[in-house]
Amino acid sequence: MSAASDDFERQALRGLRVLLDTDPARRAAGIEAIADPVLRARVAALLAQAETRAAAARGGPVEAELDPLGPGHRLGPYRLLERIGRGGMGEVFRAKRCDGAFEREVALKCIWGGLAPLAERFQRERELLAQLQHPGIAQLYDGGIAADGRPWFAMELVRGEPITDWCDARETALEQRIELLIQVCAAVDAAHRALIVHRDLKPANVLVDEAGRVKLLDFGIAKQLLPGEAEQAPTLAMTPAWAAPEQRDGRPITTATDVYQLGRLLRALLIGVPAATAADAPRLAAAFRALRQRDPQAAATLAAARATTPARLQARLRGDLDCIVARACLEEPAQRYRSAAALADDLRRWLAHRPVTARGEDRVYRLRRLLRRHWPAFAASAAGVALAVAGGVYHLQRLDRELAQTRAARDAAATAQRRAEDQRERAEATAEYFVDLFKQARPRQTDGGEVSARELLSGSLDQLLGDRERDPRVRASLLAANGRAWSYLGRMEEADRAAAAAIGLMQSDPGADAETLVKTRMRRIGYLHHLHRSDQARQELDAALALAGARPLRDPDLRTQLQLWRANLASERDDAPIARDAYGQVLKLTEAALQRPAACRLHYGALGNLAMLDIDQHRPADAERRLRRALEMIGPCGIRDRADGLILRRVLSVALIDQARLAEARTLADEVARQSRAHFGADDSFLRHALYVQALVELADGRPQAALAGLPEVIRGDAAHLPAQAPARRDAQGLRALAWIARADAGEHDVGERDVGAAAIPGAMSGPAAAADLAAAVRALSAVATDAPGAKSDPATRFHALALAYAQCRREPNASHRAAFAAARTAVGELRPWRARLSRDWSRRCGTAGVGAAPAATALRPIAR
Repeated sequence: MSAASDDFERQALRGLRVLLDTDPARRAAGIEAIADPVLRARVAALLAQAETRAAAARGGPVEAELDPLGPGHRLGPYRLLERIGRGGMGEVFRAKRCDGAFEREVALKCIWGGLAPLAERFQRERELLAQLQHPGIAQLYDGGIAADGRPWFAMELVRGEPITDWCDARETALEQRIELLIQVCAAVDAAHRALIVHRDLKPANVLVDEAGRVKLLDFGIAKQLLPGEAEQAPTLAMTPAWAAPEQRDGRPITTATDVYQLGRLLRALLIGVPAATAADAPRLAAAFRALRQRDPQAAATLAAARATTPARLQARLRGDLDCIVARACLEEPAQRYRSAAALADDLRRWLAHRPVTARGEDRVYRLRRLLRRHWPAFAASAAGVALAVAGGVYHLQRLDRELAQTRAARDAAATAQRRAEDQRERAEATAEYFVDLFKQARPRQTDGGEVSARELLSGSLDQLLGDRERDPRVRASLLAANGRAWSYLGRMEEADRAAAAAIGLMQSDPGADAETLVKTRMRRIGYLHHLHRSDQARQELDAALALAGARPLRDPDLRTQLQLWRANLASERDDAPIARDAYGQVLKLTEAALQRPAACRLHYGALGNLAMLDIDQHRPADAERRLRRALEMIGPCGIRDRADGLILRRVLSVALIDQARLAEARTLADEVARQSRAHFGADDSFLRHALYVQALVELADGRPQAALAGLPEVIRGDAAHLPAQAPARRDAQGLRALAWIARADAGEHDVGERDVGAAAIPGAMSGPAAAADLAAAVRALSAVATDAPGAKSDPATRFHALALAYAQCRREPNASHRAAFAAARTAVGELRPWRARLSRDWSRRCGTAGVGAAPAATALRPIAR
């Protein structure tokens, strides 16, 4: 298709969209109004085709090019359940994912057969939705093209009502209606910051669920603002009753178009559906006054739906609200509010009884607002003012001067605050770029003469630590970002060094942003936790909690994140009751806020950590249930970090081991290890954790040789990056020792993997290779079966002590060693299933079966190590 014919087809599609949004009785007149006869014929043909498809979807007699869709049909991985909407170009179904990957109900949108020319618009809507991530915008989940060529996409299923219907059905007051519109403004502002204009804001596209949360739908005619866009031909796609003047006149579309439609939506919330155009619409108060005169009963019904009386509603519409709606709906885009956020700010001012910017600088008006806000104080002093009537004029003039001074001081403070916030935002923007840069470097280190991410980061950290010329706030922000990048590369020592320096700079700055300091402390808690510096981590947590308790926080999820760390550190201290209670609190705090990605991530993170407690307390079935629920949440949360899913699936492997479902556990552990190596690279903590679980599956299944295959890589990596007493290092060395013991018992010998001499060790074993395996195990277990200084005994250490006693009994099966083994078996306490099986087998081989038998139950370190 040539460029000219492509442009012609676009014009025809735009004309079709106008007609589809027009009353059917007026469509013929709309076709006749098209001046170009060729274009008029093409639009008429497309309209006939659309009406034919619509008749087919309603069950009318028509020969369809594609089979009509209905409940039971399948598109991609989704099965259609019921039709929930239809329009001029297609249908929307409630559908359910049916491929077994996970369960989810969605709203699935597709175009009808025979409307292939509309696929371009449909594809654009899908691309725009994919760019938008906001709790007030229905999220895109999936999309594709069916085998018959029919495009479709699946998005968040919103169970709600149009915003006007929702408010009227519940008789909501003006304040609640305006709070809902502020939510809409926030969603629209997020789209604008992504350079997307909706262009079709109307009640049908703004739903409210039962919890009172707004969801913005239908970006079918949305537009992306690109360089040079203003010179492009304007689109004719619109809903006429809600279109801005520039849409009707064919002028360029900007964010001011959405501001106009927000004003119209506000008008509808306040006094009902607006007139056809702004030119036809009188001011807000005048329109309601005319309704009271024309139809008093209708005016009373409208006021009752707003929990008030007609007279009271008339008074409240006059003034501020009238001016706000009028300014948003001005004919000239440049004269409207500069953004959706500015409109929302004026609405918040109205809610707080503060002067609104739509009223300008009227001093009398501002004085009235001041009296309204502080009326109790003014009323209490009214008697005294009455006694000083003679000096009233003087006092009023003085008050006016003081008000002017207050405004000037307030404006100066606001300017300073904006300047500080701008500086902080610039620093944070630089920091986010810094983090994003190194996220791209994580999957693999660069070789072949290129500078690796670690080398680049290391040089950057040294430079930042020595920099004395850069603004301290910016340097602190960059250091915090440097630490985040190091942590993403699995290098917690460097991450902690950077974060500690950033915290020091922030503490020395009296004007430092408190919330940024809390977030930096919280990230450092994570670094210290990974480095097993528990005391320092708890000190940072206490400082962060104290700071968060003393200051208001903008981030609604920050205190919940601190609560999650309180639970994590309690779990590390083996304080299961406090940890379980704290995780439960996190679940409660986030349950009603899952539409926010941060809250959703905290929720499934708490589920995963509770699952690890379940494993420790011998409840693997409960752990599996929590983990599968957490895994289901990652997609709907909009989280793209693959680490979360890999951690949860790795822990799920351990829950399956404890349920003796070893084939499932092996399949899952192998896949997690493969993906960890492909995504994060060889020298990474994620891969070492995955290889450890892979070896654990093999040992639990009686395959010691396979278990030993991946452990050397784990042990080498741990030695390079973890302190000597880190539990993870001890666990990996202990697991290798258990595999040596199992191999000696099974007769599978390979001297090459042991760090021992080739000489046979005297004893009662069947051969020198088995004896060497046991000797290596004794040496390794002697190092890990002893508690670290000052630490209380944990289940892993007690089990390693039991394994050491068994290895010594097998080397020299005398009475002394049998007694030592029996005593160790009594002291070990409850055991997890695979350890209990080993213990029973050891008792039989050592000749102590039935002595000091230990029941099956507990113990696994968090994240399977």
